[in-house]
Amino acid sequence: SGTVLVILLYLTCFLLPIFLWPWSEAARIGSLALLLQRLLVAWRYRQTLLSILFHPIGLMAVVAIACNSLRWMWQRRLWWRDRAYGTVTG
Repeated sequence: SGTVLVILLYLTCFLLPIFLWPWSEAARIGSLALLLQRLLVAWRYRQTLLSILFHPIGLMAVVAIACNSLRWMWQRRLWWRDRAYGTVTG
């Protein structure tokens, strides 16, 4: 599905370079590019340097929420505020 592709691209582009840093020169270059981009955004919007450190954790949280939502969709458990969506029974 398209959602799986988006999650995989997100992981590949934004998280994989950080985890492969010790083993790959390309990952080091990618990680430094991501860090530079994040530094520029933090500078532009006057964010703290601490936000740069926690950014990968926020990315992992977004991916976890997306994966959980995808799992619910596949299991037909689409509920929100006591309302069922799609073909949910119960």
